[in-house]
Amino acid sequence: MERAQLASGEILLRHARALLRDTPPTAPELHFLACYLTDALDDSLRINRSRRDRLGCRHPEPAEAESPWPSPSSSRAAAEE
Repeated sequence: MERAQLASGEILLRHARALLRDTPPTAPELHFLACYLTDALDDSLRINRSRRDRLGCRHPEPAEAESPWPSPSSSRAAAEE
């Protein structure tokens, strides 16, 4: 399963690079790409956590409040103001 997820992520990354290299992408293309890149990143992080757990290398996860990135819901709320 991990191998398929990582291979899919590599294919998606090549597609993203090609899309961004060529003519300027449209908003729907960027939205589509962002959705799939988010899924691929989620898969990669899940694989990383699984491997870390199997190796016994537990590191504390940052608390939600400590995240350096805004959450999608806070970004949407700020955009709506």
